[in-house]
Amino acid sequence: MIEFREETHDPHPPSITDQVIEIIKKLSDSQKEYLLEALKDWIQDNRKYPRKDCRAEVIYSDNNRVAQGMIANMSSGGLYLEPDSPFAVGQEITLSFEHPFAKKQVKVGGRIVRSDQKGIGVKFSQNISSIL
Repeated sequence: MIEFREETHDPHPPSITDQVIEIIKKLSDSQKEYLLEALKDWIQDNRKYPRKDCRAEVIYSDNNRVAQGMIANMSSGGLYLEPDSPFAVGQEITLSFEHPFAKKQVKVGGRIVRSDQKGIGVKFSQNISSIL
């Protein structure tokens, strides 16, 4: 005999966010890292100033110490750098580097707005296209 099950309709189905989270939990660490990079690229389009990948040395400092690192990408409004010494989110710093596209020396203030395992994101205190 064939049994027919009655369909049940969950009155509170999981939200899209909950579904996405459950899928992400099942991914390997390398898949999660790939997804994170893809999401960063996807939301970059929403930035006020588009970022361009580049490689350039940068010296940065606060009132107490000086460090250096490599710029991974930048825009007129900020940059992402791979530091040799970590600084904290919210910290005000001064950056000095040769602009990789304009080939001019730049010295500009900024604030660290994000930090992750690979580097720090810095928002310039002024749009650098005005000082080039």
